[in-house]
Amino acid sequence: MKISRFEARWIARICEGIIPPGLDARMPYSARNFDYENFAIDVMANYPWHAAIGMRAVMLLFNLSPLFFIGKPLLFTSLKQEDQIRYYDLWYDSPVYLIRQMATVVKVVACLNFFGQPEVQHLVGYRKPNQEPPLGERPANYQPQTSGDVK
Repeated sequence: MKISRFEARWIARICEGIIPPGLDARMPYSARNFDYENFAIDVMANYPWHAAIGMRAVMLLFNLSPLFFIGKPLLFTSLKQEDQIRYYDLWYDSPVYLIRQMATVVKVVACLNFFGQPEVQHLVGYRKPNQEPPLGERPANYQPQTSGDVK
């Protein structure tokens, strides 16, 4: 399913609100550091049509609903950072199961690209499994590599 650049920018701005800069001093990156527009276009083009339609609907509803959750007649992408966080938390803590699940979809979309970036993976201590020799090829004195703490 193809989406327009406009929709891709919208999704990118939502992801920037979910992973904003400055949340933790140990993480110098935010969603703004990575190309979320092309990520959104690629995801929508490669996901099954029913998943892409669902993701599109969730992102649209999420962007359009601040009036009903925090009483501000603005798009999510137009809210101040503190209002974006409060709004997302209301979705995430909603007593309505469907809304909580939509909050999870929004966060998953943001995190798929963010935690797929090598820079972020390095900072959180993720080491791709293929960097270890396969079990059958490890020497007898093999010691697995350990990741250091994020500093």
